[in-house]
Amino acid sequence: MDGTTADGAQTPAEMSAFGVVANVRSETAQGEGGLDIRRGLRHFSGGAKVWVLPPQWGDGGEKLFVVGRHRGSRTAYIRIVIESRRPVR
Repeated sequence: MDGTTADGAQTPAEMSAFGVVANVRSETAQGEGGLDIRRGLRHFSGGAKVWVLPPQWGDGGEKLFVVGRHRGSRTAYIRIVIESRRPVR
C-alpha cells in the first residue's frame, strides 16, 4: 500500500513530518576552561547525524532531546537528553 486513500489523500500513519537535524561536532571542549578536547560526545561520534525533538519541558532550551545512532552500534538508535551548547554546528 502506498499510504494514500482512494481519493488521493494521505493516511495519518503515512504523513511525513518536519524536524530539525543536526551534526555532532567533531571536537568538543570539556573540562576546566575547555582545555580538554574530545572527539564527538560520550554517546555520539563526531559528525553523527541526530534528530532534535521538540522541547518537552520549560528549561529555556538548555537541554535537548535527541535521537541518533549510538557510537558503538551500527543499528541501535538511542534517545537521550544532552546540553544544547554542545551538539550542533
